Amino acid sequence: MEKIDIFRAIPDYSAQRELKIGGYTDHPIDETDPRYDEELVPISEYGIIGKSYYSQPNRVTGEPVPGVSPDIYVRMSVADKLKAINQYLRADERVSDVLGGATQLHVRDGLRSLDLQRYLRDEFMPQHVRNMHPEWSEGQIQEESARKIAPGNPSAPHPSGGVVDLNLVYTDSGENVFNGQGKDIANNAVNPDYLETVYQNLGKEGFELPEALEVLSAEKFQRALLARRVLFNLMKDDTIGGVSMVVNPVETWHYGDGDRLSALVKSYEQGELVMAHFGPASDPGIKRSQS
Repeated sequence: MEKIDIFRAIPDYSAQRELKIGGYTDHPIDETDPRYDEELVPISEYGIIGKSYYSQPNRVTGEPVPGVSPDIYVRMSVADKLKAINQYLRADERVSDVLGGATQLHVRDGLRSLDLQRYLRDEFMPQHVRNMHPEWSEGQIQEESARKIAPGNPSAPHPSGGVVDLNLVYTDSGENVFNGQGKDIANNAVNPDYLETVYQNLGKEGFELPEALEVLSAEKFQRALLARRVLFNLMKDDTIGGVSMVVNPVETWHYGDGDRLSALVKSYEQGELVMAHFGPASDPGIKRSQS
């Protein structure tokens, strides 16, 4: 298997962040594209590990959300991409050398039902932000909620089935590969290019290292930086699995293809219109409560 440059720096995503803030829900979609209704498949059948984020205790809702299945579904082309990346991770010894062990993908979310998306955006997230920042105005709360959770409509990324939330874990232990991601809901550390900015400014006069990074050794910081680069470059490379997926400009764990946000980012990066091609999908794994 041909080796790619998996250690390329992640570019500045400031412009892409402005695009996302400006809106993506009206980005054009090609409903005649044969991929519009592409088959949904469970990632478990492709050797990918993971359980749906909201089917289990999590940092966002705390408790599992009733009715959410642990099974993760994605479009078939996305599943093929993930399978190819896992094969690459096993074959390229450079990854285990720099990250301290063999790694694999761990998917935390894929297709998300519209009902769940609406609940998170309209009910849960505003209250969550309100609890974390009681000093904020209602306008600030709604703005932050909108920044963290897409609207509950068919234009949102996750209901397309073309989006995954994922990270790297060590194959032997299942532990997360540290990538320097901050825990604060408003922390810029979740931006994919955050550590690149820190790295470029280290040692410069007047630059203060963020408090969360002060305790890290140089080795741990470097590993976090490389972990982000490895995932970014593998997901973006279209020679692996035949699909180029793009990162959400404000979420280092979120990658997509075929949804409106991904198509908007690709349009900017390629300098020409790239239309979305995945229509909204119904979650075949959802478990309806019995009345």
